Amino acid sequence: MAQFWVSYKRGDRFVSAVIVHNLQFCGIVASTAAIREAGLACDIILINRESDKQIPPDMVERVLTEAEVRQLMSLVTPKKPPAPSVRRASTARRVRA
Repeated sequence: MAQFWVSYKRGDRFVSAVIVHNLQFCGIVASTAAIREAGLACDIILINRESDKQIPPDMVERVLTEAEVRQLMSLVTPKKPPAPSVRRASTARRVRA
């Protein structure tokens, strides 16, 4: 089943986010939590299947705090590979014969 990420912002400042199965339910959750007010921008993103599997069920269909959003982003965001090591120029000693 498709899930949607709905985030609310005031200018560039994050206010809250909700993950829902349908967008009508999102409006109900937002109204109940009093985050659906004038002046808030609303971004809606369809969550892909890969990320959908990583979202804990207890984070769906409720308003997420800023700390929960950070936790969720760390679960869903792909990890960057480690930076390649910086090698020093080899200082091989010459063996005198």
